[in-house]
Amino acid sequence: MDDGQITLTGESPELYERGRLVAHTSDDSGIADVGLSVGLGDGWMLFVGDEPGPGLGWCVMLYGQTQSLHVATVQDADFAREMLERIAGAICKQATGEK
Repeated sequence: MDDGQITLTGESPELYERGRLVAHTSDDSGIADVGLSVGLGDGWMLFVGDEPGPGLGWCVMLYGQTQSLHVATVQDADFAREMLERIAGAICKQATGEK
């Protein structure tokens, strides 16, 4: 059965496709235990999830294909997930012309 899941790496151009919401997982469960990202287009994505480095908690990052920017430290991971899902929805609506 195809559940729509695909495996991407940091080199996968699909990560950066405008409006693509990706669950980052530590296993094959599909649960976003590492974080979520939404593609912004033009080689950029917005990521909320594990801050690079052991035990640092969650953060908001902008990732480009060749550089990254730490935007903020996250206190509430559930709120961060919800925020990213709302941003992804707004990006998708804008791309399709929905209101």
